[in-house]
Amino acid sequence: QFCRVLKTLDMNVSAEADCLVLDVNNFLALASKQAEGVFEWREGMLVDALREGHWLLIDNVNFCSPAVLDRLNGLLEPNGVLTVS
Repeated sequence: QFCRVLKTLDMNVSAEADCLVLDVNNFLALASKQAEGVFEWREGMLVDALREGHWLLIDNVNFCSPAVLDRLNGLLEPNGVLTVS
């Protein structure tokens, strides 16, 4: 009886291990396909509005972090500029 239980457990563990190997192989195949992708920069609403001369309303801008506000303050100065890096 005990040996039969051990054989059943061994078969279940083996089947689970086979499934795990398949899952890992599928993951690696997907990861290699995604590695072929390229980085693409997309400008946001602020940059688009600046380029096209449109207004941009930023609601609750007073809740932005100081670093963001520092960047935006440069736009409000005479001949203001925005450096995107």
